[in-house]
Amino acid sequence: MLKEHTLAYGEDIDLTKYENETRTTLNPSGTATSKTVRLRFACQWFQPTCPLQVWKHFEDGCSVRLLCPQKFSDKMWKMLSILEEEWGCMAGSNTYLTPKGTQVRPKYCKVHLHVDAAV
Repeated sequence: MLKEHTLAYGEDIDLTKYENETRTTLNPSGTATSKTVRLRFACQWFQPTCPLQVWKHFEDGCSVRLLCPQKFSDKMWKMLSILEEEWGCMAGSNTYLTPKGTQVRPKYCKVHLHVDAAV
């Protein structure tokens, strides 16, 4: 996804860590992309964040969360569309990639979850 799209931190992608019962978001400013162009935004030049920065955070124990992966994946969008039709209500998606040996924030609210795990 990073190779094909520009993902905005806080909108499309989050870098998160959960330690001592506290979730911390460690998003740098800007966007995550593999594109090497410089962009002019708000009268200032900035370089989009390289995907290597995302993977460095992952190696340091951060989870990578995609907030709305169906925005960038037709297959995911179609699957959610089918679920919405079947269930008669809205369906959404967040995707977490969490490093081995780290923890994900526990869920305290009542939500229906469908978990796909690749082994």
